[in-house]
Amino acid sequence: MKRRRPASMKFCPGIIALLLVFSLVVQPVAGYAGSNARLVPSGKVSVLHGGKEVSRFRSEMPLPQGILMACNGNCVVQSRDVQMVVHDKAVFALIEDNGQWDLTVNSGRVDFAVRTEGKPISFHTPHDLVQTQRMIVPAGSEGLLRGHIIVEAKTTELGVDQGAMQVLSRNGVDLIQEGHSIVLAQAEMSASPREDGKDARPDAGGFPLSAASAVAGPDMSTIWIAGLTALGILGGAVALSADTHGRPVSPQ
Repeated sequence: MKRRRPASMKFCPGIIALLLVFSLVVQPVAGYAGSNARLVPSGKVSVLHGGKEVSRFRSEMPLPQGILMACNGNCVVQSRDVQMVVHDKAVFALIEDNGQWDLTVNSGRVDFAVRTEGKPISFHTPHDLVQTQRMIVPAGSEGLLRGHIIVEAKTTELGVDQGAMQVLSRNGVDLIQEGHSIVLAQAEMSASPREDGKDARPDAGGFPLSAASAVAGPDMSTIWIAGLTALGILGGAVALSADTHGRPVSPQ
């Protein structure tokens, strides 16, 4: 008398194959990511490639390194030394390497808090590249410098809300005091309310010029997109394999 295979085992070979494919896709991501930062969305995050949405996710996950993303709802980036709040509709990318953070903001607002002993931030915008040289914080501020960057069609505003920040742009060094900001435009930069201005130029594709040196190996954009797609496929397959008496399993 032949034993009938339980219904819950019907899709096991397919699931095992998908798990193997998924591990091959995700393994390079873990190897090349090089960051402990996490991205916590409050809504949907769209992954952009060539100006189009190619994937999306809604759950907390390790920060995708150097991937251009658009937030629908605020997103929080958390790490040991840096916290960022990416506001609704902002388009951004972030890379952490051994020496600094590379923050690209194509549009929208990002608030940031960084420890003075942590890595400095380089700000890449359509109007200019601004590098942090030195951070100064008052006593009792928990060693945190707080600021914001707002990118609009014609201007970029970089401001300090707590502490002071010495920055370098194409035209030299500037000190942004607490409560002040610098405003960068396509052809010129003026100070707000009383800082000197700097010129600006568009960045290539909106991505950090140091992205190639920050991550060695395969194209991270392709790897992350493939990984996110594999997550969706795997989730669907595992849900199909759940028997009628159990709960479907979804990837964390």
